[in-house]
Amino acid sequence: MSHEEDIVHSVTGNFGRWQLRTIILVFLCKIPTSWFMACVIYTAPVPQKTDYYCKPSLNNIPLEGNITHVHPEEWIHKSYPAREYQQKTDREFHIDQCYIRKPSSAELSNYTNPFDEPQQDQNSDSIVPCDHFEHISEYKSLITEFDLVCSRQLLVSVTQSFHALGALIGGFLAVKSLRIVSPKRLMLYGMIGQIICGNMTGLVSTFVLHVYYRCLTSIFCAFMYTSGQLILSDITAGKARTMTIILSELFSSIGLILLPGISIFFDSWSHLYVAISSSLLLLVIPHRWIADSPRWLLQHQKIDKTLTLLLESAAFNNRSIPLDMEQRLEHLATELQKKPTSTFWSLWDGKSPRLFIILIHWAWAVSVVIYSVMVVMIRFVDTTQLHVNTSCLGFAEMLGIFLGLYLTLYTRHRWLWSGYLMLFAGGITYLIWFIPDSNHP
Repeated sequence: MSHEEDIVHSVTGNFGRWQLRTIILVFLCKIPTSWFMACVIYTAPVPQKTDYYCKPSLNNIPLEGNITHVHPEEWIHKSYPAREYQQKTDREFHIDQCYIRKPSSAELSNYTNPFDEPQQDQNSDSIVPCDHFEHISEYKSLITEFDLVCSRQLLVSVTQSFHALGALIGGFLAVKSLRIVSPKRLMLYGMIGQIICGNMTGLVSTFVLHVYYRCLTSIFCAFMYTSGQLILSDITAGKARTMTIILSELFSSIGLILLPGISIFFDSWSHLYVAISSSLLLLVIPHRWIADSPRWLLQHQKIDKTLTLLLESAAFNNRSIPLDMEQRLEHLATELQKKPTSTFWSLWDGKSPRLFIILIHWAWAVSVVIYSVMVVMIRFVDTTQLHVNTSCLGFAEMLGIFLGLYLTLYTRHRWLWSGYLMLFAGGITYLIWFIPDSNHP
């Protein structure tokens, strides 16, 4: 029996005020989850060359003489080789702040004598890697807190990788948990879990614990949007269901647009994590007005709760109630119990071409990976324009959502047009090579 023919649909209808209340509350939960996904842009921005320098240590400077108390400006002037040395050829030699010159005692004791031009070979004995950095930036980020500079900067990407791993694990756990936990209750568990673990992510003092709690918080985020998606798809029908599912990503874009404004008020990465995670407290109380999945309740023989839910829906939407509704609910509950649970492998039953299903999976996976990487890569762009770039990305995503909604509702070959659009966007991307470098006008 299809959803459009059963008693639940005949009472709730495709869409109404009752559905709208739940839709708005579920959509609002998307904003904190998108903040947590993209906050690495502002909690770990790429440091500028003037934000840090190699801290003087006994491993980097000679032991002779009284040189352990060198002024920072003097140390930078003496120890760093030239940033860039350009010959008449088209080659450029670059020695960044991850490497320093190992000055002698005589050079450090005589500040007025300038250094000779440094050698270009970083393997030379006079050029050594830095052991520890001194951070002088005003903003306390993951980079400054855990000294994630140079080769260790890869660890910043590790945090985002564990966020993706948490989303994957959380999706599987949510599907398994929904067999015994109602979607509404699982969504509440996700809210509470993100509040607790999200705050711990920003308050821990070791990088390993930070990565662990970020992965754990991502699992609870997956609980929220998986259960929320199930509720929305169950209480709506027809075009309203299609529009609701597509527009659910709209609030993720809104969250991405609001994130730069949120980050302005905090000068520490830990405070930003706490603010993002604690914002869900504003949605815990309204959670009571989120409707549960009526068919999940019937499948688990919770007929009284389903009856109360449908009566509330009919009152809000001004719809009539059949006199034999309780008997029809019992009949539907029996049918739902007998009906086998749909699994992933049921997609491969031969009704749809297998090549078509494979290509859809491939296109979806590639699109998600490209989008996730593109969001994270913003932090490698000019730091001074970070807020503007993030907001522009959010607006571009909103435009794509509305364009996708139009293709879904008003075109027959939506996959073909989506493919053309992806090819066009990919071709436009190559034009970035024609943008002149601001450092070399």
